[in-house]
Amino acid sequence: MAELLIAGAMVGWFCLMICLGHRYPVVKIPAKAYLTDALAAVAAGVIGIPLAYITGAAAIWASQATGLQLNLIHPDQIGLGLPVVDEALRILAMILVPLAVYDFWLAFSHRLEHHVPVLWDIHQVHHSDRWMNPLTVFRDNFLQIQWRSFFSMLTIGLFVDLNFKEGGQAAVYSQLFLFAWAALCHSNIRIELPWLEGILVTPQYHRIHHSTRPEHIDKNFADVFPVFDMLFGSYVHPKKGEFPETGLASGEPIDGIGGVIFAPFRSWFKRLRLRFP
Repeated sequence: MAELLIAGAMVGWFCLMICLGHRYPVVKIPAKAYLTDALAAVAAGVIGIPLAYITGAAAIWASQATGLQLNLIHPDQIGLGLPVVDEALRILAMILVPLAVYDFWLAFSHRLEHHVPVLWDIHQVHHSDRWMNPLTVFRDNFLQIQWRSFFSMLTIGLFVDLNFKEGGQAAVYSQLFLFAWAALCHSNIRIELPWLEGILVTPQYHRIHHSTRPEHIDKNFADVFPVFDMLFGSYVHPKKGEFPETGLASGEPIDGIGGVIFAPFRSWFKRLRLRFP
C-alpha cells in the first residue's frame, strides 16, 4: 500500500512540475522532446531501479568486507513503539541519511563523472537534453543509476548498520526521493529564488550546471546542498534573468531511446578504436 501511495505521489509531482513548466516556461518545449525522456523513464523503472536494489545490496556487502564500519545508526532501533509510525520513521531515515551522505560524496563522484572519460561517456547522456524538463531526471543510462547507487550505499554502509535487504531498500528509497527533488531542479519553470540558492539547489541554479556556455562548464555540481560547491570552488550564483541554453557543449545530439541506452557503449567502442587502431 505504501509503495502505491509513493508511486502515485511521484506521478502527481512530476505532472505538476511539467504543467508549471508550460505555464511559466524558460523555453517552449516541443511535445516530441518529451518522448525520449518518457521512454528513458520507463527504461529506468524496468532496468535501472530493480538493478539499483541489487547494486545497493552489493555495496553494503562491499562496505562490510572492508571491516571499517562505524555503525553509528541502527535503523531497527528507530521508532516510538507505534508500528505504523515506526515504519514511516524508518523509511524517512532511509531517505534522509543516504541523501545527506550522497550529497556529500557527490561533490567527489559527480566530478569524476565529468573528468574521467569512461564515466563521462555514461553521464553525457543526461547532459545531452536540449530541452531540460522534469523527465530529464530519467534521461540517464541505466549504468549511471548503478554507479550512483553503489557509490552512495558503499559510503553509507560504513556509517549505518544495514543488512543486504535494508541496503537495497535504502538505495531505492533515496533514489526515489532524489528523483522527486530533481524533478523540480530540472524543470522548465522560469523562477528565480536568489534567497534560497545559498541553501538549496533550485531550477535556475541547476540550469547553470547543464548550460552550454564555457563559463558554466563544470560548475554547480550539487544535487541538493550548494554548500559543497562553495567548499570546492565550483559555485556559480545565477545572475538575474539568467536561463542559459542546455545540452552538450560539443553540440553533439544523443536522440531517441536507443541513444540513451547505447551511447556509452558507442563512445567506448570509439575510444578503443582510437587506442587500438
